[in-house]
Amino acid sequence: MAFAHDNGPAGPSSLQKAFADQGFVILPGLIDRTELAALRDDVAAVFSARLALSERKAGTGSLDETLQWLFENDFDGYLGAAKLCNHLVSLHRLGTSTPIVDQLKELGLAFPSICARPLMWFHSRRLAKTERYHRLPAHQEWSNMQGSLDGAVAWLPLVEVTPEMGRLQVVPGSHRDGLLPFARDDEADYPLALSHDAVRDEDFVEVEVPLGSVLFFSSFLVHRSGSNATDTTRLTVNFRYNNALEASFVERSFLNPFSYAAPEKLIHPCFPRPAQVNRCLEDKG
Repeated sequence: MAFAHDNGPAGPSSLQKAFADQGFVILPGLIDRTELAALRDDVAAVFSARLALSERKAGTGSLDETLQWLFENDFDGYLGAAKLCNHLVSLHRLGTSTPIVDQLKELGLAFPSICARPLMWFHSRRLAKTERYHRLPAHQEWSNMQGSLDGAVAWLPLVEVTPEMGRLQVVPGSHRDGLLPFARDDEADYPLALSHDAVRDEDFVEVEVPLGSVLFFSSFLVHRSGSNATDTTRLTVNFRYNNALEASFVERSFLNPFSYAAPEKLIHPCFPRPAQVNRCLEDKG
């Protein structure tokens, strides 16, 4: 099956048509690889900073080795570093970059708005306490977003993803079926019932998104992770967007289900002490 790529001459109307018909398009070479390399360096720096507290030396070994060591020996540190990576300035800069925002507009989001913070995924069987952190089941992003009906996701790899690493799988055209039944009402992340007529296992196709390319897909497109059979971490990111001018979104008062609130009390009581604050300031002086 052929998938829509924008190779230069195609105009906005043809790109919008392909996006409307199959629910996704792949834009080759949209992001400079040096920008992705800088983002990977930021990720490595975060995990290396935590590793420096251990008996191992910071910066030794590959990123995969660092991730696995922290996962096995310092899970709290691993988890904290992974969460921090969702807040990297370089990651947010990428999600609001001109190439991505312009393409969202070209795909029909007249007024792109950020739905929630970006997500960075570290998919590896060696970094998974549950299958969700190794392979995500079939789902639709709209169940999480619940925003504009023409919401879109920008998904891209930070490393070259080989077939053995489990490429993303999609069901072309499934976005036209709207919101589909869930497998279990109490299940996190809204996995879909594969027995439903609109979601059959044989309908999933693997999409190749080379490093530097971006996959844009409808928030209603059914998709899932492939299975990573290697020891290399499948490092990917996705950004979710709403269209602030979509009629139902405006009528629903720009609903956003994500809750951001300050903690009611200190997580670490008695921290910081004045001496600790001053020591930090002195280190910078």
